[in-house]
Amino acid sequence: MIFQPGYIYSLNEHSIKKHFPNLTFESFKYTSEKTDDYNCAAWSIEIEDEWIQFRDPKGMLDVSITTYINYFTNLGFSITNDKNFEEGVKKIAIYKNEQDEFKHVARLMSNGKWTSKIGDWEDIEHDTLEVLADRSYGKPCLIMEKRKD
Repeated sequence: MIFQPGYIYSLNEHSIKKHFPNLTFESFKYTSEKTDDYNCAAWSIEIEDEWIQFRDPKGMLDVSITTYINYFTNLGFSITNDKNFEEGVKKIAIYKNEQDEFKHVARLMSNGKWTSKIGDWEDIEHDTLEVLADRSYGKPCLIMEKRKD
């Protein structure tokens, strides 16, 4: 990815230490510039022009892990134990915190690495799911898959 001259990364050394202490510059690479056009839920299903979020009946942000699992299930995904790449199959990994709140979702790429949209920061390609596991994103709790159309 070629960035504009003088581009300042939001996911920089300071933010990595603060939010993602397991992430190192050797374990990921940037794949986009910063954008707030979409979030990780959208990026996981290859949408680049909307934020996918949910509200409860009172209008409060709904971060229930069940809400997100149901959303992806309604799109044709099902839970699997296999996080390895398979030709013709889309795979995503959902992260949750200790309160069972949805925190993040990553998508498996054909090279066996994962891609993530980091909030309204950059997209990254990372080697493992565990490099993003910690304070900000909790831990990966399940893998879902869907046969490609």
